[in-house]
Amino acid sequence: VLGMAIGGAQQWSGNEAVLYFSPRILTEAGLDTYSYTLLFNVGIGMFKVVGEATAAVLSDRVGRRRLLMASAAGILIANVLLGLSFQFDGAWYVTGALQCLNDFVFAAGMGALTFGVASELFPREHRGKLLAFTVLANRLVAALVVLVFPPLAEAASPAAAFYIFAGTALSTLVFYWRGVPETSGLTLEAIQRGELGRGAAVPP
Repeated sequence: VLGMAIGGAQQWSGNEAVLYFSPRILTEAGLDTYSYTLLFNVGIGMFKVVGEATAAVLSDRVGRRRLLMASAAGILIANVLLGLSFQFDGAWYVTGALQCLNDFVFAAGMGALTFGVASELFPREHRGKLLAFTVLANRLVAALVVLVFPPLAEAASPAAAFYIFAGTALSTLVFYWRGVPETSGLTLEAIQRGELGRGAAVPP
């Protein structure tokens, strides 16, 4: 259950909406040339690649749990700033820079580490099946976020949507803090024996 919750929590903060709807978000922020929005979207993807590389370098040095918490905190801040940018009619390039920040901090923690941490927590004999359920939980939450964002942004405003996602990012941060153990530096056998860092123990 904990591993599947980690899978769902990855998408709960709304990053999928930022990625899928980035051309629309930039257009609503004032960038009215569609080819430029697509080009900017490529730039956002490059920030995501840099974030993944950052996670690869830091995951064992800093710790997986700390990176997950830092990632959720970064998304919380980015979503609040995106909400403020829309609320106060910020320039399109400010909104674009904040989208880049959102994708970078997502990739540097939650994006890169979610399924690795979840798989470490599963018992060896059931790891494949439970990881499949974790991916399912992840995709179901992602679909929910993608379906909710457009009508929410239209019925309320893009600013309100990002403020709501900031709230969900806060709940994800609390979940990582209170419920996720540190697995860095431990063998899979040690993890299954419950020899974990600060956080919840793995249930039997």
